[in-house]
Amino acid sequence: MGVIAQDNKQMNFYYSEDSSIAKQALGYLEASDKKIQLININETKLTGTQWAELSQGVGTTIDGLISKDHPSAKDVIKDGDFDEHDWIDILNNCPQVFEYPVAMNGSSFLLVKTPSDILKFYGVDSPALNKPKLGEEQDTKPASKNDNYIE
Repeated sequence: MGVIAQDNKQMNFYYSEDSSIAKQALGYLEASDKKIQLININETKLTGTQWAELSQGVGTTIDGLISKDHPSAKDVIKDGDFDEHDWIDILNNCPQVFEYPVAMNGSSFLLVKTPSDILKFYGVDSPALNKPKLGEEQDTKPASKNDNYIE
């Protein structure tokens, strides 16, 4: 069992306020009917155990959560040989290098690489949509009563 509370009725969203992807994904979250717990890592320092749980949840290492191409990261990590604790310190002291927000719902984790990725937690997809022919409009009406759309 992890240290981060897991609740299927609540979405936890770990983000840096400097992330444009996070700002856009917040729009999707606010439009949902789920309870949302926002964790802005610029204001809330996570423990090493929490960082480890997030990285494991999305299938990467702690340094895999860091944008090493970010200008702030380049200054910090040049010529460095870092262990897990060093990467945690970097994330806590330089939160703008947190590459992608992480959404968590119950025991499911998602690395949010595009704002619309957040829809994966709501069971929204478009399998019933037919691709229109060139020049035709897209029909977005549900094809059956089982189609799950956000209204």
